[in-house]
Amino acid sequence: MSTSFFAQKHYIVTGGGSGIGLALVLKLAVASAIVHAIDLKASAPPEFEALFETVHYHGSIDVSSRSSVTELYKAITAISPRIDGIVNSAGICPGGDGYIQSDETFQRTMAVNVIGTWNITTAFLEMVNKESPDVGRSGTPPSGTRASIVNIGSSASLCAWPTLTAYTASKHAVLGLTRSWSLDWAHKGIRVNLVAPGGTDTPLARAQLSDLEGRGEALTAGLAMIPLGRLGRPEEQADTIMFLLGDGSSYITGQVIPVNGGFP
Repeated sequence: MSTSFFAQKHYIVTGGGSGIGLALVLKLAVASAIVHAIDLKASAPPEFEALFETVHYHGSIDVSSRSSVTELYKAITAISPRIDGIVNSAGICPGGDGYIQSDETFQRTMAVNVIGTWNITTAFLEMVNKESPDVGRSGTPPSGTRASIVNIGSSASLCAWPTLTAYTASKHAVLGLTRSWSLDWAHKGIRVNLVAPGGTDTPLARAQLSDLEGRGEALTAGLAMIPLGRLGRPEEQADTIMFLLGDGSSYITGQVIPVNGGFP
């Protein structure tokens, strides 16, 4: 994969203020891409201070709110009329409820992880559809990739975790969105894939591992099952996302890429 591919291309990364999203924004910036980093945190991380020409930080954004996302896109398109890729990295994994999670926990988890992914992506797909409204599935196949969408799932997209019913349901749903969009939008040159991180050393994972009541114990046991014997690094997840955004993955769509240290 050539990093020159990304030069002056424009990307949206949700959850771009920490963890995997932050690692990805930094890699894209190094590759001379223009990046819109979206996060619920009001203030940009200090790493962005020297990147003001390439990284545009949009803070205090609730991706689960359609009205907020609509206003967000107005701000983004004023800077970047064409978007070349989307990465849906915003997500939460609340716990502490035990085996019967509350309605509030379920609704909040689905709102951020699923509806947030839905809002950001469908707003973009509406833009793409306006570019070529007459291009249908029976027309000429696309000559190349118009844009690449990468959704961030989880090992919980593929298997169940004890005491994480809401999170597991949400990440299964994100996988469903990925596969459906990849089918529905291939004729427009849109590729859609999902990265399924295993345990990764992020603020979210550290919070999970420090929770020793039920959920934390399950995750600690899961860590012992990783053949490589450690948590992944955010940068390792970002490398896989970069591959899926880039030209080296031009014939890959509708796929799940586990990045999990060999977790079964």
